[in-house]
Amino acid sequence: MRSDLATSSRQLFALTVLLVSPMVGAQVPAGLPSIRPGQGAGIGQPLPRKPSATGGIVIGGPVATPPLPTDVELNAVVVDPWLLAMVDQLASSSFEVRSRASEELLKRHADQRQLMALLARPNLDREARARLISALQQRILRAPRGALGVRMESMRDDLGVRVTGLVPGMPGEKALRLDDIVYAIDGEAVAVREDLIRIVQSKEPGTVVTVSLYRQQRDAKGKGIFDAKDAPIHDRHEFDIALASTETLEVKGGPEPANLLPSPISLEREALATAVAERFAEKARVLEAPARVEAEQKARALDAHPVVREALASLELLRKVGGADDATMKLLLIEATKLRQQAESDGLSDASRAHLRALAERVDGIVLEISRLP
Repeated sequence: MRSDLATSSRQLFALTVLLVSPMVGAQVPAGLPSIRPGQGAGIGQPLPRKPSATGGIVIGGPVATPPLPTDVELNAVVVDPWLLAMVDQLASSSFEVRSRASEELLKRHADQRQLMALLARPNLDREARARLISALQQRILRAPRGALGVRMESMRDDLGVRVTGLVPGMPGEKALRLDDIVYAIDGEAVAVREDLIRIVQSKEPGTVVTVSLYRQQRDAKGKGIFDAKDAPIHDRHEFDIALASTETLEVKGGPEPANLLPSPISLEREALATAVAERFAEKARVLEAPARVEAEQKARALDAHPVVREALASLELLRKVGGADDATMKLLLIEATKLRQQAESDGLSDASRAHLRALAERVDGIVLEISRLP
């Protein structure tokens, strides 16, 4: 029974991320010493293997908020006529008209930059502003994400990431091979797996990306070729690959045990959605709420976090299928520990540290609830 529960819980925790292999340090010779000219579709030049100051977000560290366009840039944006018509409907006296306009904004995938241009206008109707902000946040959070369909592990010395699995029917299967070492995508260095996730998921499905990699030479029988010092001989290759979507990846690849923390691009999008509200929302007077109401508001904010949301879903599942599960509680305690580690990262504000610690305490509380299940 507990084995079945553990399996169900691990499947529940699997996030829809591009690449879901655990991060481990692969044993490879430092520096890939025996690289020869490539024989694939194009010869790539070696790129810097250390992430730059503007490189990928590594889970566990502070999240940088992507910059928003300036007012000057937004004033120059040309807004589509249909979107201008939607703004008029958002200010309608009819609740039904306003609701339909909000749905239309999401259905037609309104351009994010054009939505920001509208929000930058000073005389925007109050409710129209609130609904535009909501639509913009949904577009940011739900925008389609690209996927290669590759499972991988990070390597030591920031050499890149090693391909450990290829999802059948996904784009990566057509060009990549097991044990390929991806070191750049579209010229941007890939030092660890989070870099690759961030780069690929930040692009729209259908986007063609150039994947630069090292591939070991093999003989006619498929055995790897080594030099006189027993070091593997690699070629450099570049492949142009059209990305699929993370939704397709979920169907073809299926769920797999993964880190409960969201992908780098999820963290980045959440930060951007928050920044949008802070910049464009109407400034209102702050009223002191009763302690109970304030506590409820904070609890709802914590429960909206992906880690807490998945933990609550697990609690609900265990309530339905028969009781506490040790494997589930262990996974949750690990995630609470990671949140506390993030709270100690450099560069965080006091408010951010307090929020991360509160998230960890919320997860601890859910674990306690699970332990009390019959």
